[in-house]
Amino acid sequence: MLDGMPETYRKFAVEYYERDIPLSAIERIYKHQPLTDEIIASLNPDVSFADLKADMENIGYSRIAG
Repeated sequence: MLDGMPETYRKFAVEYYERDIPLSAIERIYKHQPLTDEIIASLNPDVSFADLKADMENIGYSRIAG
């Protein structure tokens, strides 16, 4: 599932989470583009930017937008 292709991850995520996952959001993450509240909500509406900030810093996702 981690072959570097956003489409592959999306296929896995749709099956695993049993919900639609927007490819555009996955592509932004694969490109390490800034995360916005809207992108986070499109991936998981139960998680906020504040919930992810420490995790993002821990994995070195340095391009964080709030």
